[in-house]
Amino acid sequence: MCYYGDMSEILLPKPYLSYSAMELWLRDKQAYRGRYYLNEPYFSTPYTEFGNLVGGALEDRDWDHPVLALVKGKVPQQTHPEHRIDVEINGVPVMGFLDDFNLETKAIEEYKTGIRNKGKAPWDRVKVRKHKQLTLYTLMVREMYGSYDPDIQLTWMETEWADIDKEVEFGGQIIKESYKGLRLTGHVEVFPRHIKEWELDRMADIIRDTAEEISEDYKLWQKKSKSLS
Repeated sequence: MCYYGDMSEILLPKPYLSYSAMELWLRDKQAYRGRYYLNEPYFSTPYTEFGNLVGGALEDRDWDHPVLALVKGKVPQQTHPEHRIDVEINGVPVMGFLDDFNLETKAIEEYKTGIRNKGKAPWDRVKVRKHKQLTLYTLMVREMYGSYDPDIQLTWMETEWADIDKEVEFGGQIIKESYKGLRLTGHVEVFPRHIKEWELDRMADIIRDTAEEISEDYKLWQKKSKSLS
């Protein structure tokens, strides 16, 4: 792995990089500036809210939660859900939460929810192969623990829009209401991904390059902001 020198000249809007921050910078720099330079609020969607609901139930191992009823016994588990890792890679502080992690074997589980688009699944082997989050998290494990499991898994839990029944109390009576909402269908697919050593080294360089790009842009933005104030 190629390690760079002094990070003292690198200036980031937050004291660390995360996968979501890196992905946003590489995908939409203007959106990144709004969120991280201007602290614009993050606007959630029904899909992100539902994903957070599922993620919270998985973290709590609450298999009796109604949202997990159809996937109980189908989702692979490790020993430490929502495992936080803080490491320094090529001089760049990086933070992430692993959906599930095994401290002994160093195995990583990544969970995703997602709805089909015109019958096409949001995840397949090719998309999993290209998903940089898996490489980043494996690198973080290597840097923090000195070893890693190169075989990572991404589990997709299919989501759909459906009529959701809800019981509410009104006037001392229980009334059933129905509304359109998201739910898991019960269909689960597990995609294995073998990550090679060279992929980790390349990711380490991507982290440093991304940090330098953000730093240069952030410093320029600060100068412009001061000149206008």
